[in-house]
Amino acid sequence: MEFGKIFFDAFDYSKHGVFKNMNKWMRLILAFLCLCIPMNGYIMRIFRGANPAPEIDNWGALFVDGIKLMALWIVYMIPICVITYVLLSVGFSLDIMRIIVIIYVFFYLLIMPTSSINLARSNSFYEGLNFRSIIGHIGRIGWINNIIAFIILAVDLFILYIIIRFCALWLDLILFYMFKDIIIVSLGGFFLSIIYVIIVAPLFIVYMARYVTQIYDSVQHV
Repeated sequence: MEFGKIFFDAFDYSKHGVFKNMNKWMRLILAFLCLCIPMNGYIMRIFRGANPAPEIDNWGALFVDGIKLMALWIVYMIPICVITYVLLSVGFSLDIMRIIVIIYVFFYLLIMPTSSINLARSNSFYEGLNFRSIIGHIGRIGWINNIIAFIILAVDLFILYIIIRFCALWLDLILFYMFKDIIIVSLGGFFLSIIYVIIVAPLFIVYMARYVTQIYDSVQHV
């Protein structure tokens, strides 16, 4: 799989669709602030193959699609919640519990992109839960390819985190130089970090949505 090509496609997609379009960026920030519901609806449009990045319009549809996507994610979390509750009830070891949760979260992260795109393209909740279809499509992509794709996204997110922390550190130093008050510096740094996340998150989310869509479309869906 050409991961480099997929990466640069997703990068250009978010750069031209959001970074160079301030009006769209501001609308996505607003969508992000609305409990991420319309933001998730926008992700559904990307999952459907919109190219270039779609407009942020018809907010009612964005909210409806966003609720559908969030509901799907919640449904997939129900089994581990039930398993955790049952195992805790019978006094299972917490160390074993952690291992079970980690394994479940790992597979959850691997299957959710395919499950979510199935939902977006079929507009059917059943297809988002059609485990046979989901596993079959991931198998055609290749489990190793999916794991590599996941690792690349994790590295990208880590790099973004480092950049945000670096900027926050410099701002902390500036605030300390200006006010010489550790409380002001701590509070100022905290709120500025939140502002950074709000500004940058929509850009990264669009990149991520396009990235996993390209992975999904790298093989024919049957």
